[in-house]
Amino acid sequence: HQPHPAGVTALVFGREESGLTEAELRLCAHACAIQTGRMQASMNLSHAVAVVLSSLFERRLALLGFTENPGLDVRGGACLCLVR
Repeated sequence: HQPHPAGVTALVFGREESGLTEAELRLCAHACAIQTGRMQASMNLSHAVAVVLSSLFERRLALLGFTENPGLDVRGGACLCLVR
């Protein structure tokens, strides 16, 4: 298979019960696994996507020099406040 041009990325998520097949994994340049507890052997797909996107978002913000606002009270709901 041909490598994709720089900057092209695809996020591929496996099946909730069995993950990705070996053939599917061989098509990926990188792979990761989300650790779950003993009581829950796998993660719901929507939750797995949320975990991965949150991690990627946090890493991207760090690379851009953003930090969270430590004085912000967000107990009433979800809020994103960034300070450069």
